[in-house]
Parts: sequence; structure tokens; C-alpha cells
Amino acid sequence: MKKRQWNVEHDCDGEDGTPSVWSLKIADKQYYWIDAAPDNTFNVIDTDGKTVLKNCRSLRSAKRWVAVYLL
Repeated sequence: MKKRQWNVEHDCDGEDGTPSVWSLKIADKQYYWIDAAPDNTFNVIDTDGKTVLKNCRSLRSAKRWVAVYLL
């Protein structure tokens, strides 16, 4: 099985250049997203680009949650 790679979406970086959105391609034109929230947590966003599936305390835990529960 091929390891999936999270990509930083640099067009969504903060004004200071800090990454705030990551994407993971799961199929042709289908992605899961992680979005940095204002309260320093991370939202896992469904493939529709809108629905928050889970809010996590860290980027690492958000990536792990996707790997365990969605892949």
C-alpha cells in the first residue's frame, strides 16, 4: 500500500507565511483537509470541503485521526 502524503496548501498560508491548511488526496478529485482553527486546534474537514469531522488539539493528532478512522 502506498503511503499517503499530506500537502501544505500555501495559497492559504497566514499573512506571516504560517501554514494553515493541509490536504490529503484519497482519490481522483477527492481530498480530506486539515484546517488550523483560531483557537490553535485543528479541524479535520470531509471531502465536501465544509463538514468538520473532528477537532483535534494538534496537527499530528489530526493526521493520526484521519489515518485511523478514515483510511
